[in-house]
Amino acid sequence: MGVGFSLGANILLKYVGEEGASCVLTAAVSVANPFDFVVTNLHITHSWFHRLVYNAAMTKNLLKMVFDEVKSSKTNAHEHLTDHPAVDFARLRQVRTLTEYDLDVSRHTFGYITPMDTYRDASSAAYIKHIAIPTLCVSARDDPICPHTVIPYDECQSNPNLVLCCEEELKAETGPLMRRVRGKDPLRCFRFNAINAMYKNVLGRASGGVDTAVASVGPSIVVYDFLTGVCMGQGVGDIGGDQRHLGAPLGHTKTIMSLCCFHAYVYSGSMDCTLLVWQLVQNAPVLRHRLTDFDAAVMAIAATTSFVVHETTTYDRVVTIPSAHFRTITFLAMDLNVVSNEVVSGDQGGWVIVWDGDTGAARRQMHVHACAITCLSFDSLRVVTGGSDGSICISDLVSGVLLQTLLGHHAKVLDLQLDRVHLVSASEDGHLRQWRWHTRDGDAVSSKRFHILGTYRAVKWAY
Repeated sequence: MGVGFSLGANILLKYVGEEGASCVLTAAVSVANPFDFVVTNLHITHSWFHRLVYNAAMTKNLLKMVFDEVKSSKTNAHEHLTDHPAVDFARLRQVRTLTEYDLDVSRHTFGYITPMDTYRDASSAAYIKHIAIPTLCVSARDDPICPHTVIPYDECQSNPNLVLCCEEELKAETGPLMRRVRGKDPLRCFRFNAINAMYKNVLGRASGGVDTAVASVGPSIVVYDFLTGVCMGQGVGDIGGDQRHLGAPLGHTKTIMSLCCFHAYVYSGSMDCTLLVWQLVQNAPVLRHRLTDFDAAVMAIAATTSFVVHETTTYDRVVTIPSAHFRTITFLAMDLNVVSNEVVSGDQGGWVIVWDGDTGAARRQMHVHACAITCLSFDSLRVVTGGSDGSICISDLVSGVLLQTLLGHHAKVLDLQLDRVHLVSASEDGHLRQWRWHTRDGDAVSSKRFHILGTYRAVKWAY
């Protein structure tokens, strides 16, 4: 029987999967397996805490092993690397992360072009389905280096020879409850966390940033890690309401039509004419408050052609602007800068209106889409809107002039967010796209970023 821990667990399962029915072992035990080095590497580099603590410590230990020239330890790595033609020891002494180490050492010694090629080929996740001997995999929910988001739940569940001991997460990811939440239905709404725009880093990498996003399927809420596409938790809808149980409904009773996410709170509007306030507790939505003073479906935390502002602590109504649009409001965005206090709204006719959040007066109007606006985001210079046809329009906030139209998504744009470096967008086509601001001459380093040349990166969603 073979037993592996951490990196050893990955090596063990990769070997067992490669050997298949010919494996000479009778059983295997995997503990704290990283499974997918691409995702694990992303996990320990996108957070400043993980970079300074775990990533730095592991890199330091690797360098200590390589530069142990007096052979006082149990390794002869220095002896083997000294004469390697592609390893530059002077440059190697300057590395600070595992990726830099793998760029200077691992890819050369193992014959790969990039570190990512090394990570992909060394990962055991793709071999799980080929395991043919009794295998036990044990993973901790709060493992700081090998998080549960890297676990290939589907492959583990479909292989009868393998038992995954991560029961609570397994039920949330692939059990009957998860199938009840998602089934084969597409995501209707998708929202990035507004706190990231406030911290001017839409990828959630700033201190205090959030790397999860919220989506809706029917009457239910689903929380995703938007860097990996993995489901983290869900708030299950309550179709039928109090006809199915005693007491008040535990969630929405009809399809969710709008979402708003700010830090640890999620606000959802539904066709049941209610607005629910959820708090994310360990990435699981917990219902905190229910607002019922609406007489129509809440399409953008609003009803019909008016929009209503509520105070987020007491939930009291602050202001109502009747007849804000001639068509149904489909999206609202508020300026997180208290000085300007602007509200921007978009409607089904493709119109955008900029409002004064204090007086309720319209400052300017612009017609930017030939279809319904499904989402929008703005800063001090630009309004970026997504349409039901998959297009993204960039307009000047002050003049209202359309500056650029981005084509890339093939279905309705569900949400988007921008900072001074990136624009991120999620679509019903199952892709999240990262766009990068450039100057007109293609320079991405200049501080005068106002133009996008094309998709920078795309991630496929696992739904």
